[in-house]
Amino acid sequence: MKSGFRWKLETEEERGKVREFLLREGGVEERVTSPYEEWRIRVGDTLFILYTTGTLYSTPPPQGEFPFPPGMIERLTHPSWVPPTKRFLIGLDEAGKGEMFGFIHAVGVIIPSSLFSSLSPLFTSVDTKKNHSFSYWEEKFRELLSFTSRGFRFQERRLSPREIDSYRINNLLDLHYQKILSLYLRQVDMSETRVVVDDYGVGKLLEEYLCFLEKKGAEIIRVSRADDRYLEVRLASLIAKRNREKVMDSLNNSPSYRINGFSPGRGNSGDKESLRWLKKWYETHQSFPWFVRRSFSPVRRVEGRTGKPRKSVIRITPRLISEDFLYLFSRGRLELEKLGVRCPSCGEVSREIVLVLKKKLEGRCRRCGESISGLGETLGYYLGLILISPEVSQDERVIRDIEEEGFLKNFNLLVPKSSPTLKNLIFQKGLGLWEIEGEPVRTVSRLKAILLTASPELKETALKQGIFTLFLTQEYSGKIP
Repeated sequence: MKSGFRWKLETEEERGKVREFLLREGGVEERVTSPYEEWRIRVGDTLFILYTTGTLYSTPPPQGEFPFPPGMIERLTHPSWVPPTKRFLIGLDEAGKGEMFGFIHAVGVIIPSSLFSSLSPLFTSVDTKKNHSFSYWEEKFRELLSFTSRGFRFQERRLSPREIDSYRINNLLDLHYQKILSLYLRQVDMSETRVVVDDYGVGKLLEEYLCFLEKKGAEIIRVSRADDRYLEVRLASLIAKRNREKVMDSLNNSPSYRINGFSPGRGNSGDKESLRWLKKWYETHQSFPWFVRRSFSPVRRVEGRTGKPRKSVIRITPRLISEDFLYLFSRGRLELEKLGVRCPSCGEVSREIVLVLKKKLEGRCRRCGESISGLGETLGYYLGLILISPEVSQDERVIRDIEEEGFLKNFNLLVPKSSPTLKNLIFQKGLGLWEIEGEPVRTVSRLKAILLTASPELKETALKQGIFTLFLTQEYSGKIP
């Protein structure tokens, strides 16, 4: 079922302009039916109602055709979207940052500027700061997906409650947005791209990556409330909101999470239903399910904990990376053939790292066998993309590491299309996913990615072609010949 549109008319001048416009379009005034209404005007089959709060609402027309582009009203009353300045527009935004329950959904969208005029009237009136039913957000999301055949695309990375409880949120957002941009770096020419970030307090890690993209020719914009001015950010916000509402809708409809007639609710600290659910659940179970962020104050109070939680900061370690690669990276160039990793223990600089499984995968020096701390975060920052070769796509060590949010969480993952189990797991964990076909070495070379393999033959072929390789093996003490 189609929903109507809403606009916020802040001044009497704006209300007068819209009223005159509707009458010029053949509108007919009707009697108001509530003391909260200022006027009603019917244009064709669509009824426009202005409320005393300044909200203008239009009913969905029975035949599904609006009498004029909805963006006309927006253009009458508000500054229009900042128009395209590049061929491609990337917007970044999130949903769920301040809530007690569930993921933070970080989303990046790309829209070709040629779609701007088509998308603008459809989504200008969508206010992602307002509460609606999941069906409303799903409808808007499906409408947006209809543009994928014309070049619209999006990527989402989900910050898990476990991550949120362990690390500073802005630090996590820096790294997850960087992973999204790292993927888009391989898909569009950055010199033809505008990147807009809804500024949440962008930190050093993302700032340095944005500078890298700027040196590649991208136009970079960091601004608060970007979703009010940039269409690409509004669309990212819409998708993030829809995906969060989908998760919360699932939790609220699950009998597993109901107790004494209470469901988890909206998950924010001002929601009385959520606060009642917290108390009832803890009284019964003395613990919380996976989606509760235990570092948040209302949850800590229920558990009887005081003080502020201590959270860590994820850092990268540039000294692990070869100097030639870093030099070119600082000038906006991503040169995979220059990439090497320096072992802090023996000083060996190698284009091959050995991966072994402990609780999670860990990288070790091929020469001395010592573990290299911070390797996953650092490689993930500078390269951000791993191709999982077909022979390890069902490997239990890979599956376990993804389940445990280990080494591979630092990357976007290229996965063979013939690996539905791995694909579903990556999707559930909210990591960047890109399905691929074709010969692995050629694909890795083209996309400037890292190769993950357990095949000695494939490893040797990749190394001969200058490809950085992660070699998955059993317990290892060093001395690969």
